[in-house]
Amino acid sequence: MKKYCVFDLDGTLMDSMGEWANRMLDILKEDGIDYPENIISVITPLGYRGAAELFAELGVKGSFDEIVDRMCSYAVDAYTHRIVTKKGVPEYLKKLLSQGHVLAVLTASPHYTVDVCLKRNGIYDLFEKVFTVDDFGLVKAQPEIYFETAKALGTDISQITFFDDNLTAIKAAKKAGLETVGVYDASSDGDTEEIKKSVDRYITSFEELL
Repeated sequence: MKKYCVFDLDGTLMDSMGEWANRMLDILKEDGIDYPENIISVITPLGYRGAAELFAELGVKGSFDEIVDRMCSYAVDAYTHRIVTKKGVPEYLKKLLSQGHVLAVLTASPHYTVDVCLKRNGIYDLFEKVFTVDDFGLVKAQPEIYFETAKALGTDISQITFFDDNLTAIKAAKKAGLETVGVYDASSDGDTEEIKKSVDRYITSFEELL
């Protein structure tokens, strides 16, 4: 494990992908939109603004800003009140800190859902930095965001281990040169075998690392 450990949030640290995915699909269903079977894996690394652009192309009603607001309003209640960490997450983060690692978050979700969720689960203060894609104006499908993350942490890309459950994000991180750990999540079931082939290590639970 490298000195700097950077974690995705949804589906990696938090058991949130099921609820988040259902809320996003609700928007498409309410507007009578036909969508591809892999829509969730496609929008996951994009952030709300990137996902809103795609939703607008698919025919979701309203302006771009209205679609973003709609997405956020559907998600904020869940992050504020219901979403919890995956098993073993708090314990593993504390173990890493005790070993001298520096921790950070890089997520496609916005600060007003991410920060409150991390704080409610008692792990916000374990991280040196909490980054969202909005902080960089990039998405996790772009290798450039990982260089910007390293720069913001004051380190080199070669000193980072990146944890994620999404194949697109993992491939971009690998292309950038990061060591990667794939984390199982039910939302990525269809990509599990390819994720395993793409990462340096694969885990089904953080309890394996305790």
